[in-house]
Amino acid sequence: MKGDREDDPTLFIQAVDELGRPVSEELLGAARRNWKRIAAYAQKQGQDEAVAAEALEATVHSLSSVNARHPRFNDKIKNLEQYVFVVAVHRLSRLTSKEASVEYVGSLDDVDSLRGPVDWVSQLEDAIALKEAVGYLDKTTRQLFMLRRSGYSWEEIGIIFDASSLNVRSLFSHGLARARRRILDIEGKSPTPEKGRAK
Repeated sequence: MKGDREDDPTLFIQAVDELGRPVSEELLGAARRNWKRIAAYAQKQGQDEAVAAEALEATVHSLSSVNARHPRFNDKIKNLEQYVFVVAVHRLSRLTSKEASVEYVGSLDDVDSLRGPVDWVSQLEDAIALKEAVGYLDKTTRQLFMLRRSGYSWEEIGIIFDASSLNVRSLFSHGLARARRRILDIEGKSPTPEKGRAK
């Protein structure tokens, strides 16, 4: 294994979940091997290692709880390490969105001084539009989007989904098209279907 994917013993994760059930060593090992990647992702999102560790520990405990209720759950996961990473990234993204940083200013004059060459209003509008658009994506397309946003190549995503890079790109493209149709339907701007084609 590469150095950044080795088991990282410096990360502390409770070896029992919230209900006192022991967490499997296999799951703890997968979490430790993902620690540096999760910490790096958290840093890119403007979060510190404490938030990353919280997300990773919550992921481990959640997966352990699911495994306790459904003992064959782990058998269905083709790559536990990748699965732990994807779930932790999703959890971290949720934590990041809940803890959006707020900058306090002393007066209205201070607010004016925040304006600069960057149009922060447009950036905020773009971020809100992106968040809304992601809400229209189905589960698989959203997972593909999150992986691409996390810096994964199509080849790496293909490995996670046990498919070729061409197949996952096609899956993503079709998912975006479905989301576009949903958005247009909701806004009442859906183009009329072409003659001879089924809806």
